[in-house]
Amino acid sequence: MQQTLRSQSWILASTLEHNDYRLYKPDECRPPSDRSLVGSQMPLMEFICTNEALRECMVWNESPPLDTVLAHFQDLINRSTKSSGGSSPSEAEFNTIYRYLLKKVSDAAALSAMKRALGSKAWILINGTLHTADRVALKVFQDLSPHFVPIASPGFESLFLAMGVRETVRQEDFQEIVAVVASRYGENGVLSDADAELVVKKLLPGMCSSDYKWNKDLLILTEDKKLRKITDVVYDDVNTRRDTRDAWTANNDTSQYTFASSMITPFTASCLQIPMLSTTCWVDKQDSAFEAWSQEENIVDRIKNILNDYDPSNIFAEFLQNATDAGATKCTFMLDTRSFGTNKILSKEMAAWQGPALVIYNDAEFKEEDFKALSNLGVGNKRDDSSKIGRHGLGFNAVYHFTDVPSVVSGSYIGFFDPRREYLPGARTRNGLVRQGGQRCNFLELNSEALADQLAPYKGIFDCDMESHFRGTIFRLPLRTLDVQLHFDKPTELGYQWKLSQIQEMMKSWIGDSKVAMLFLDNLRIIEINDSDKLNCITKTVVTGDVENALCRNTDPSVSTQIVDICLEGPNHEASKSDKWLVHTARDFPEKTNAFIEELARKGNWNPHRGVALNLGHNHKERNFEGHTFTHLPTLIRTGLPFHIHGDFALTSNRKNLAGGSDSKDEKSKWNMFLMSECLPQTAASAFVKLLSYHFRDAIQGGPKPFEIDMATENYFRFWPGPIEDWNDVIPLVMGFLRKSHTNPIFPARPQGKNTIVGMNGKDVFFSGSTKAPNVVVPIIREKLQGLGIQICDCPSTLQGHIEGVWRNEPPLPFCQINANLIRSLVRNDPLFIPNHINSTEGKHWILEYTLKALIDPREEITEPIAGLALLPLVNGEWKPLLPTPRYYTARPEVRELIKGSNELVDESLFKSGNIGSKASEKVVPYLESILLKLVKDPAFNVTEIPPAIISVIVCKEYPNGIPDGLRGQFWRLLEKHPNLEQFGELPLLKTLDGSMRPLKNCSGGIEVTHMERELRSSVEKIAPLLRDVGFVLFDVTQNQKHPYLIATAPKCDNWAILKAISSISKDWLQNRVVTRDEAAVLRDLIKGASSEFKSEAEPLGLLQIWPSWSTTGGAQLPVLIRARGSYYMQGNFDLTNLGEYRDIIKNEQQCKLFDAMGAHPLDVLSALESRVLPRFHDKSLTCAGATMNAYLNILQPIISKASIHRPSNQILQSGRIILARDNSFYSSKELFDQNDPLLSVIFANDNSRFATTVFWDAIMQHKNLFSFRNITDLDMLTQCAIHVLDEINGFTSTPNSVRSKAVHLVQYIYQDNKSRDNIDWMDQQWEIVPAEVAQIPPYNEYVPEVADYLPFSQLIDPLYHDIAWTQRAFFPDNLKPSPLFKSRFPTVGKPPIDVVVDHLAALVTKLAPNWTSMEQKLTFKVALFKVYKVLDEFAAVNTSNTELLKKLLIEKLKKPYILNGEHNDPSLSESWLWPSQLILDIDNSIGRQEVVHANLLPFRKLLVAIGVQQMKKVEGKVNLPEGRKVGDIESRLLNCFETQDQHNGFMDVRFKFSSGHQIMVHKFMLVHSNDYFARRFTGAWSDCVTREPSEPGVEVIDLSMLDETYETFWGLIYHFYTDQLIFSNGPPVPPPRGGEDTNNAVGVDELRDRVQYLMDLLRLADQYETPRLKALIAFEVVAGQKVIHSNVFNVRANAIDRSDDIKEHCEKYLRENSSIVRQYITGELQIFKNSLEELTGDDHGAKRAELRDEIKEYEGHLAELNTLA
Repeated sequence: MQQTLRSQSWILASTLEHNDYRLYKPDECRPPSDRSLVGSQMPLMEFICTNEALRECMVWNESPPLDTVLAHFQDLINRSTKSSGGSSPSEAEFNTIYRYLLKKVSDAAALSAMKRALGSKAWILINGTLHTADRVALKVFQDLSPHFVPIASPGFESLFLAMGVRETVRQEDFQEIVAVVASRYGENGVLSDADAELVVKKLLPGMCSSDYKWNKDLLILTEDKKLRKITDVVYDDVNTRRDTRDAWTANNDTSQYTFASSMITPFTASCLQIPMLSTTCWVDKQDSAFEAWSQEENIVDRIKNILNDYDPSNIFAEFLQNATDAGATKCTFMLDTRSFGTNKILSKEMAAWQGPALVIYNDAEFKEEDFKALSNLGVGNKRDDSSKIGRHGLGFNAVYHFTDVPSVVSGSYIGFFDPRREYLPGARTRNGLVRQGGQRCNFLELNSEALADQLAPYKGIFDCDMESHFRGTIFRLPLRTLDVQLHFDKPTELGYQWKLSQIQEMMKSWIGDSKVAMLFLDNLRIIEINDSDKLNCITKTVVTGDVENALCRNTDPSVSTQIVDICLEGPNHEASKSDKWLVHTARDFPEKTNAFIEELARKGNWNPHRGVALNLGHNHKERNFEGHTFTHLPTLIRTGLPFHIHGDFALTSNRKNLAGGSDSKDEKSKWNMFLMSECLPQTAASAFVKLLSYHFRDAIQGGPKPFEIDMATENYFRFWPGPIEDWNDVIPLVMGFLRKSHTNPIFPARPQGKNTIVGMNGKDVFFSGSTKAPNVVVPIIREKLQGLGIQICDCPSTLQGHIEGVWRNEPPLPFCQINANLIRSLVRNDPLFIPNHINSTEGKHWILEYTLKALIDPREEITEPIAGLALLPLVNGEWKPLLPTPRYYTARPEVRELIKGSNELVDESLFKSGNIGSKASEKVVPYLESILLKLVKDPAFNVTEIPPAIISVIVCKEYPNGIPDGLRGQFWRLLEKHPNLEQFGELPLLKTLDGSMRPLKNCSGGIEVTHMERELRSSVEKIAPLLRDVGFVLFDVTQNQKHPYLIATAPKCDNWAILKAISSISKDWLQNRVVTRDEAAVLRDLIKGASSEFKSEAEPLGLLQIWPSWSTTGGAQLPVLIRARGSYYMQGNFDLTNLGEYRDIIKNEQQCKLFDAMGAHPLDVLSALESRVLPRFHDKSLTCAGATMNAYLNILQPIISKASIHRPSNQILQSGRIILARDNSFYSSKELFDQNDPLLSVIFANDNSRFATTVFWDAIMQHKNLFSFRNITDLDMLTQCAIHVLDEINGFTSTPNSVRSKAVHLVQYIYQDNKSRDNIDWMDQQWEIVPAEVAQIPPYNEYVPEVADYLPFSQLIDPLYHDIAWTQRAFFPDNLKPSPLFKSRFPTVGKPPIDVVVDHLAALVTKLAPNWTSMEQKLTFKVALFKVYKVLDEFAAVNTSNTELLKKLLIEKLKKPYILNGEHNDPSLSESWLWPSQLILDIDNSIGRQEVVHANLLPFRKLLVAIGVQQMKKVEGKVNLPEGRKVGDIESRLLNCFETQDQHNGFMDVRFKFSSGHQIMVHKFMLVHSNDYFARRFTGAWSDCVTREPSEPGVEVIDLSMLDETYETFWGLIYHFYTDQLIFSNGPPVPPPRGGEDTNNAVGVDELRDRVQYLMDLLRLADQYETPRLKALIAFEVVAGQKVIHSNVFNVRANAIDRSDDIKEHCEKYLRENSSIVRQYITGELQIFKNSLEELTGDDHGAKRAELRDEIKEYEGHLAELNTLA
C-alpha cells in the first residue's frame, strides 16, 4: 500500500499562483504547513494531514528539498522588492525560512548552495525592509542607517554569521561610509551639518579600537567642513592647552596648515593617529640654530661602491651589451692617444680631460630612453625590458674606473657626465648658477666655433663631423692619467690612474674575449679592437651551406640553430684564424612551466632565453677547452663543461657569480635553478641532436670516412659532460642533460651493414657493456643483435657508468646494455641460435654459464626470464626451452642401459668436466655442474630425474612390438624395487587368460576370475558378450609372478562391481552398443537392485537403450526401448491419456531410484503441458475437441489451483498460449481482451481473434485475476484502439455511421485519459481519427480547403484560431474540442503552425483582397489580416531561429506585397500593399520611395524587423563629463541679474556688443574666475580694445561686431560661466524645464534641426574660448539625447572634428550602423539637387548653379564614403 500511495496521483492540491486543483503524487506536493517554505514552487494539499503514519508514508515528516525552498525564498524576495505601496513582507514567513536554513548550516554543500542563491540578494528582513548580508551586522553600537543596520532577529545568529554577516562593524566599513559621504560632495564640497555630525560623532569614533590600523587614505573632517586625507591635515593639540596657546602661536606660523575639525575629540584624534600641530610645526620649522643632519648617500660614494664590484676590464662586456641592446651590428674599441686644445671648451676645468681617451663606437643610434637610462644611476630603462641584456644593473658606471667625465655622442646630441660636479659649467636655475651632475644638448644648435676644441675629439672618427646628424654612437672616456691628476689640487676620488701601456695590455686581453663574445648575440657581427698600434678585427659569420641550412631548420620558431665562423684578423697573424661553432638557442618557457616560475620571471624581468655553444674545431680535448657561463655575454663563471652555456641568469652586480647562491628561498636562486634544471638540459639535448647530425654527416659533405667512424665516435663523446667532482652550479644541468638524453636521439649507433651513423634515444640504444665472451662468439653476438634491429652504442666505459648512475636516480630511467639478459632475449627470439651459430664446445660452455649463472648467483639481476629459453641440450643435439612442460630428464646408469631416450634425455656431457680440456674452461665446470643441479631441483624448469611413468612411455615407444624376452628379466628386476606398480602402469607385463599381454594398469579395471563365486559367475555368463565387447581384462594373478601389487589391486567382483565396471567403459561404446531385450532385462534388474550409494557411478548407464517409452495406444506391439539419459519420467499424479504418444518419456511403471543419476529428467504437469501438449495444439496436429478438450481442461486444473503459490504456473497462465479463442486458435491471455471492458468491447466488437470462447471464458471466470487479459488501462491498449479505428476508416469495413461513432467514442476517451500516456504522441500525422469540419459561415465559407473526413489532431485547428487559418485548415467539431488535460500534454494542439499562417496570409493577399470589396468584407478582412500580423509578430519575438524561419517562409510563399501600412488603406486596391523593403522604422519622414511605418503596425515591430523592414538604429554613446563646480547662493543671484540684464541692481561691469545690435551685460568677476581664457584676454588682447562710455565709466565695453559671433550663441557661452551647465534654450532667456525633464527628447523635426545647429555653433565657441566642460555637456546632449539623425549626421560630424572626439566617434558609429538608410537619404537629396540644377537655365542663375554644384560635390563625397562603409 505504501508503494501505491507513493507512486499514484491521488492528493488534491493547488498552487498559490493559479489556484487550479489537480491530483498529485506525494513527492509532487507538500502539506499546507509548508506554505511558507515552498508555497510558490510546489502545490499545497487542500486538507490538513494529521495522521503521522500517513505523513511518514508520504515522506512528509522530512523537510522540503533545499533547492525548492531557496527558489521559493528568491521568489518571495523578488515579490517583496517589487511591491510598492502594499504591505511589507511577513516577518513570520521569513522567520520560518530562517529556521529551515539554520538547520542546513552544518552541511558544507548546503551552505555553499545557500551562498550562491542568496549571496548578492537582499534577504535579511529588518523592520519591514530587506537588506543584503554586507549591509547588516549582529552588533551595531550606534545608528549608522542606512549604511549599516543591526539585526534584531534573535536565535538566527549562527545562520547569519555562516552566510557572511559581520559580527560588528569593522574599521574598513566605517572608512567606506566616510568615502561614500565624500563622493556626494566632490573634491571641495562642504558637508552639510548632518553629514558632518555623522562623520565626527559616529564614523571616526567608531574606528577607535585596539586593532585600529593607520591608513593614509582615511578622510578627516576639516574645520571648514571638508573631507581631506589624514596626511593633509593636522589636529590643533595646542588649542587644547589654553595656558600655552598664546605664547606658542607667537613663535609659530600656522597659516600653512589645514586643521582637523575642532568637533573631533582629542581621544579620537590620538587613536586615529592624526598628525598633531605641535609636532608637525616643529618639524617644518627652519631655524638657523639647526644644520642639516641626516643619512644621505653621496653620488660619488655610490659610484665608488659600484666600482668595488666591477673589474675595469668588465667595461668591454658592458659596452658590447650596450651595443647589442641598441641593435648595433658593429662595435669598435679604440685607444685615442691624441690630445686636443684647451681654449674653446666648456670650462677651464674640462681642459684636463682633453688628452688620451678610450673611445667606444657602435653603429646604432641612441633613443631618448637610452639617454634617460644613462642618467639614472643603476636604474636604467632596460630594467623592465626582458629583451635587453643590460637591464640587470649598473654596468655603465664601470667607466668611472677610467675617467671622471665620460661623454657620449649619438644622433644630434652630445652629453657629458660629471658626478663630482666640479668640471662642467654651472646651469642657470632660480637659485643662480648651480653645477649639475651632467649636461646634454643638441650639438647642431651649438656655436661650433666657440666650442671647437671641446668637439674636436669626435670629429673625423667613424664618419662623425659634429655638423650633421650622426648615425651611430660614440662614447669617449678621457683617461685619468698622471697628467690629469697633476692638473688638480686633490685626487679625483674615483678609479685609478692609468698608463697607456696598461690600457693596451687590457685591450690585448679583449681580443681573446672577442672570439666568444658574439656567440649568443643576435645582431652584433663585428668587433674591432684598435690599441693605436694594431687593429684587430673579429667577425662573426653564419655559415649557410646546404648542410648547414638543413641542420639549422627548426619547426619551433622559438628555437634557433646556427653554424657560425668566428674569424680573427690582425697584423700579428700570418693568416686569419677562425673557429667554427654550433650555437643552439631557445627563448620560450618549456611546456608545463609552473605558474610560480612565470610570475617570478615577470617580477624579476627575466626571460627563459638560453643556449649552448659547441666548438666544432678538431682535437677538442687537446685544446684544453674550458666552458663558461654566458648571460648573452661571457662571464667569469667557469662551468667545467666541454661547451659554453647561456641563460638569462640572475647575476651579482659584478657578473662574477650567480645571484642568490645556494639559498633555496632566494628568488634569484630559484630562477637560476629553474634555468639550470628545467630549461638548459633540454636545450643542450637539442643542441647535441644537431651536433650528432653535423658531426656524422656524409663523407662527401665533410663528415668522417667509413674507416674514421670509430675515431669520430670517440671524438663525439668528448663533447659530453663527464662527472663533476666538486659541487658546481651546473650539476643540475649535467644531471638534467643526461636524463634528457634518455629520450633524445644523441647516441650514435651504426646500423647493420651500413657505414653511417644514426642518432638514437638513450632508452632505445644498447650499450656495449662487458660480456667477457670468447673471441669466436663476440662477432656472432653483435651481428645477431644488429640483425634484430638493436642499435649498439660504443660509449666510453667511464661516461657510460656516469650516465647509468644518473639514470638509476629517482625516478629511475630504464636503459639497455649487452648483458646476460640481452643474450637470453636473443636466445628467446631465436631458439635455434645456439645449434645454428655456436659450434664450438667452448662457446656452448660460455653461453650456458653466462645465461644461467643467475640461477646460482643472487647478485645477478634477472630482467629477461630464464624460463622458456632454448638452453637445455638433449642427447640428440637439439636445444629445448626451459619450461615446466614438456619435461626432460636425467637418468641413472641402470636406466640408461634399458632405454635410449634420445628425445627426452638431457645431454649431461655439456655439464661435465670430461669434455673440457683447457684450464680456462675448468673454471667454468663448477658453475655448470651447479647449474644443472639447480635445474633439476627447481620445479619451474622441465628438468628432473626420469620417473617410472616416463620409463614406461619410452619403453612402449622404443619397443612397440613388446619387450624382447632377453630384457624381461631386467625389467622385472627393476620392478622388484617398486612395491607399487602404478607408476609403471603402461608397461605391457600383465598376462591375460587369452594369453595376450596387457599394460599393468589394466589390472585395476579388469576382472580377476580366479576366486569368483558361482552365482556371480552365472550373471557374468549372461552378459559375457557385452563384457568382452567392452574390453574387460580377465586375468589370473598366479600367471603374473604373484606380484603383491596385482593381488592388492585386483577388484572385488559383485553386482555393484559389474555395474561399476560397465559404467566405467567408453561412453561412445555405451551409446552405440545395441542391447538386446534380454540384456536389457538383466541390466534393468541389476540397476533396480542397486542401492542409492551407486548414484555417483550410475551416470554412464543412462546411455544404455534399455527402457520402454510412453504410449497411449494398445495392441501387441512392444514399446520402443529408449535411453534414460535425455529422456523424461513423469512426476506427480497425472497422465497423458488422449493427449498423444511421446517416445522420449519413460512409462510410469518403470520408476527407478537411479533415473536422475542416469540423466533422465523429471516431467511435471506444467512441463508436460508446455513442452508436449500445447505445441501439438498450436501446430494443429492435435485438435482440441471432445475427449481431447476434456483431457486438456483436466490437465489445466492442477496448474490453475497452484498458480497463486507457484510462480511458473502463474507465468504460463499470464503469458502462455493456452486459451482457445473464438477463431479456434490458441492465444495467451495477454493477447486477448477482457470481454467486460466498455471501450474494447465497442472498438473490437467483431474481431473473433480478440476474445476467448465461451467454454473457456466460463471455465476461467472464477480465476480471472490469475490471467493477463488486456483492458483499456494497459499502456499500449489505447494505441491499438486507435490503429483499429484507423484501419476501419481507411478500409471501409464498417458503415460510415459506425466508424464515426467509434471515432467519436475513442477521441472523447483520449481527451479524458488521465494516465499520462506520454509514450503516445497523438500529434503524430498517422492518427487520422478525428472527424473534421470546415468553415460554414459566410463569407468565410467562400474559401475553404478540401480536406478528408478524418484528420490527425495536428492537422485540425481550434475554432478559437479561425481568423488566422480558415483558408488552409479544417477545425475540430464543437463536441470534440481538445480538453484542457489534452492541451496540457500537447500545447500545440489546435494551434496553426507558422507555415499554415503564412499560407493563409498568402491566400488573404492574393485571393480575398481583390474580391472582398464590400464594406463588411473589408472590415472582416482587416480584422483577420491584423490578427495574422499579431501571430507572426509573436512568433518572430521568440528567438532568432523563428525569425529566420519566418523570413524564409514569407520569401517562398508571398509573391505579392503583403503589408497593409495602416487600417486607413483599402485592401482591395493593389497600391495599398507594400513590400517590407518599402517601409522604414524609427524615422519621422519618408525617404524617397520608402514610407514611414504607420502607427497601426508599430505593435508588430518584431515582425517588421524580421521580414526586412529597415529601422534607424539607435547608437548609444558615452561621454565622460568633467566634474563641475558647486554653484552657491551668490552665483545664483548673479545669474538672476545676468538673465534679467538688470544693470541697476546687478552691478554688471562688462558689456559685449554684437553686429545685430544686441548687447550682453556680464560680471567681469564671473568671466575671470570661470574661464582661464577670459582671465588671460582681459590682461592681453582685450586690454587694448576695451572702451568705456562716458555715461557708464565703470563698465568696460567689448565690441564683437566685427567678429563672427552671434548674440544668441554667445549668450549660451556666458550662461555656462554662471551656471556651469548647458543652456536649455537656443538663446536668452528660457527657464530650465520643470522636474529636471529633458524637453529636447521630444521635439519636432524643425525644432531638432534648430537645436542641433545651435549646439554646433555653441560648440565652436566653447572650443574657441577653451571651455572643456561646456564641450562635454554639448557632447552629452548630442550623444545621449539622440540628436544625430540621418539628415544631420554629416553636418554634426564636420562641426565636431578637432572639437569633440565624443561627438565625432558617435557620428561615425551612427554612419556604420545606419549606412544603408543614410545612403538612401543622401541618394534622394542628391537627385533633388541634380534635378534642380537641370531646371536652372540661362545666365541669371550662375550663383545658384554654383551653389548647387558645391552641394552635389559634397553629397557625392558623402555617398562615396557610405559606399566604402558598405
